[in-house]
Amino acid sequence: MSEKKITVSFIIEIMGRPPEHIIDALKELIEKISKEKGVSLVNHKIHEAKEIEENQNDDKTQKLYTSFAEVEAEFDSIDSLMIVVFNYMPSHLEIISPEEIVLKNETLAELMTGITLRLHRYDEIAKKMIMDNKILEHRLKEIVDAIKDKKHIEIVDEPKEENKTEKSEKKNSKRDKK
Repeated sequence: MSEKKITVSFIIEIMGRPPEHIIDALKELIEKISKEKGVSLVNHKIHEAKEIEENQNDDKTQKLYTSFAEVEAEFDSIDSLMIVVFNYMPSHLEIISPEEIVLKNETLAELMTGITLRLHRYDEIAKKMIMDNKILEHRLKEIVDAIKDKKHIEIVDEPKEENKTEKSEKKNSKRDKK
């Protein structure tokens, strides 16, 4: 790649509460980005936190807010740009200059390998979370079944709808067991 710096404009968004925390978090992120190796901050602007309109909850402690920062930075290399993209995950990115970037095969291969490794890690985390969720669901069902057996109570699953025939068969089956 050439020795030219890569000038990039990008947006970082944050959602959470309280709104003051979001602004502080954006300031911290911009500070961290400015300290990354090969990164020179050119300009940034943090926008006021706004309440998310889809909030259905009247409880102020539960309301969510969002804000974003517009950042312009110069990168010494495509590697330093990719590190910022992966570590801070901007929601939008625009390369301002140079107009063309020439990469050696080796550099492109390294970038693609880095992307692939990161995707494999995300996939591994997602699969582990799915498995952990299934284990928790199974354990919760065991606990609910144990409670039902001890207290002889009926717990109704509201989301799951049974047809009328299944319901009457279950009632008849329970009466027959007594």
